Amino acid sequence: MKYKKLQIKHKCLVMLATGVLSSITLVGCGNKELIDFNKNFNAIVEINDEVVSIAGIKEYADYDGTQVQIVTDDGLRILTSTHQTQLLNSNSNEELMDYVKQLTNDSENIMNYNELQGIELSIKNSSWNKNLLDLNFSYDNAIILSDNGATIVAIKKWRDYEDDKIQIQLEDGTYILTNADKIKLVNTDSAQENSLENYARSLVGNDGYVNQNSKELVKTK
Repeated sequence: MKYKKLQIKHKCLVMLATGVLSSITLVGCGNKELIDFNKNFNAIVEINDEVVSIAGIKEYADYDGTQVQIVTDDGLRILTSTHQTQLLNSNSNEELMDYVKQLTNDSENIMNYNELQGIELSIKNSSWNKNLLDLNFSYDNAIILSDNGATIVAIKKWRDYEDDKIQIQLEDGTYILTNADKIKLVNTDSAQENSLENYARSLVGNDGYVNQNSKELVKTK
């Protein structure tokens, strides 16, 4: 009786293993990756209405929901949403631009953050740049997007919610709760001069505006 039970158990295990292997084989016939080995992205493309902006990045990290944190080539740290921001792994500047040109019918709508900052955009294959242990949760500014521009505000506190919402507290105590794709949190501690303003400019294009702390209106070039 014991031997019979062992036989039945053995047959069940064989059938289970066969089923798993068959499933893997069937899935393998398509082009779906079962395991994601790509942990390297060297550029971002952001789409804001008709404006398409690009920037080189040196590091990224995953957050909850659609949120990702990226660090630009010059050290600007940004929390953004993949509803608006695409992370790319391109082999060259030409390959990146070929893709970007497909996203708009007007080349005037393409903004290059690196160019605004006066640094070279050099896209090339690089090693793994995903930050697995992200301890950078400090942001000093937020960029709030509207239909034809962007407003930069200094912030005291922030928090995120599971349903892709972001809450910030301004320096005067005002609280704002909005969708993650309408706001970007920014840390300028390690960034170069004018990085915050130029990043906002890259998002709104040549015809948009950047309003900083409701005091200074900076028109984009």
